[in-house]
Amino acid sequence: MSGRPWAVFGAAAAGTFLGALDLNVVPVAFDDITRSFPHATLGALSWVTTGYAVAFGAALLPAGALADRLGRRAVFLIGLSLFTLASACCALAGGVGMLIAARFVQGVGAGTMTPLALALILPAFGAAARGRAIGLWSAVGALAAAAGPAVGGLLVGADGWRLVFWFTVPLGAVAVAVGWRVLPRVDDGRDGPGRLPDLLGAALLAAAVGAAALGLASGGDWGWTSPATLGTLGAAVALSVGFGLRTARIADPLIRPGLLRLRPVRVANVALLLFGLLYFALQLANALFLTSVWDYTALQAGLALTPGAVVATAASYVGGPAGARYGNRVIAQVSVLLFGAGCLMLALGTGPGSGYVTGFLPGLLVSSVGSSAAFSVLAAAAVESVPAAELGIGSALSVTSRAIGASLGFAGLAALLASPAGGALAGYHRAWWIVAVGTVVTAVAATSIRRPAPTA
Repeated sequence: MSGRPWAVFGAAAAGTFLGALDLNVVPVAFDDITRSFPHATLGALSWVTTGYAVAFGAALLPAGALADRLGRRAVFLIGLSLFTLASACCALAGGVGMLIAARFVQGVGAGTMTPLALALILPAFGAAARGRAIGLWSAVGALAAAAGPAVGGLLVGADGWRLVFWFTVPLGAVAVAVGWRVLPRVDDGRDGPGRLPDLLGAALLAAAVGAAALGLASGGDWGWTSPATLGTLGAAVALSVGFGLRTARIADPLIRPGLLRLRPVRVANVALLLFGLLYFALQLANALFLTSVWDYTALQAGLALTPGAVVATAASYVGGPAGARYGNRVIAQVSVLLFGAGCLMLALGTGPGSGYVTGFLPGLLVSSVGSSAAFSVLAAAAVESVPAAELGIGSALSVTSRAIGASLGFAGLAALLASPAGGALAGYHRAWWIVAVGTVVTAVAATSIRRPAPTA
């Protein structure tokens, strides 16, 4: 095999690494960000994470359609460039508004490049080497997830939260330069001119999720029965209905309505959205608990969270084969409930006199194993019944469901922690209990996932 396929792999996998690293680094830096903007409310600051998740989810489906028109190489490099430039803007942000706006752009860039990385890698390898390439590409994402908390803590400890964003700028610039030289200029999957994707539909979807997240995050500050909160949540419902009507009536929607009428696809995506909400709320809650309640430094918190990322990486390789052998439904339910058990362990184990090893670590490890296995099998279930010709959009839909859940989870946590009742520790205990209860709802939702015939 020549060196060129591996150069293509390096350039494309760099986008996967940067996107996954950013998602796992920023929660560790969040407490330091709040100290830099003491006059901003928690609801407003939550948009540093929520805005990224909303934009990421909104960009996924249009990115695939744009790649069909413009070519995978061009769209991937545009996304990587946006991500890199936005990282620099985040680092330079002088106010909360600029930081949130830059995070929106960064999310668009990440959502554009993420679904195209593997599509660029596979054509560069012969059939015999593709399995190895897929395995290494998966390992890159797992490595970024495992290293993220520790890297974030190290960077924040060295020079504050801005260094977290500066760190990705040279990496992104090198990836763009290498990608410009080595990524193929003619894409095998390019369909020619065709139609532009339904950008209005994408805007309606993003606005609906954004309005729901804004209402959840700011409801505590505005008042849950205030006209602002009720109007924002009502707008989210109206925009969702508008997206559904547009999807049903236009000739070339982002998501073919017939795909969502497939019950296994619909159920698995609902479960992914619910679990994404719970998982990302827990990730941010754990990081904030360590830094704001136990007064860990960012580096200490990053190192304390790393064991969870490591066991999650190992569990991700078990979930898929277990789902194939015993059925995605069974493994999804067991994994989701295991995740909930870890949340209960956190709520019950982190009292005033508890320590990290006995009070926090067991719940972290159990919830991490459950979350990784659950995501593996739910993602598999989401595409299991998708027609072969629509696997690309089916895969993008599953990632979109998870991203929408993330944005709502970040916003919901901000609303929960904004309540002063019982003090800071009580707020995190409420969060862990609510997430644990939510896992039961998710497990019930997963009962309709179709179970295929077990395989050896």
